Amino acid sequence: MAGVTFSQALFDRICERMAEGESLRVICKSKDMPNKRTVMRWVAADEKLAEQYSEAQSMRADCYFDQIIDIADSKADPQKTRVQIDARKWVLARMNPKKYGDKFTQELTGSEGGALIVKIVREGEDDA
Repeated sequence: MAGVTFSQALFDRICERMAEGESLRVICKSKDMPNKRTVMRWVAADEKLAEQYSEAQSMRADCYFDQIIDIADSKADPQKTRVQIDARKWVLARMNPKKYGDKFTQELTGSEGGALIVKIVREGEDDA
């Protein structure tokens, strides 16, 4: 919808729909909604709106997480199910990597699995 004037009620509706799993792109295709660029300008210009938008995105990620379980439990075609789940997992890992991303750990051990020995050599000291 061209020339939409900001209102908190409108922005609240956008965030509610996002929290229920809709993307901003889909929301903005509705004829009663502003375009995506307008919404992003509102978010960039107001810290409170940015916080509200961020919370809606977080809730959207949680919605995607719930959808993964629903899709896995469905009786749909297994190949289609795998693609749907993998797509959501990929998006989740980028939307909120701390919560949904892969966790990597690294373990350092010395020779034959023993303790790691660290030797600090200062410049000018013998290495012996």
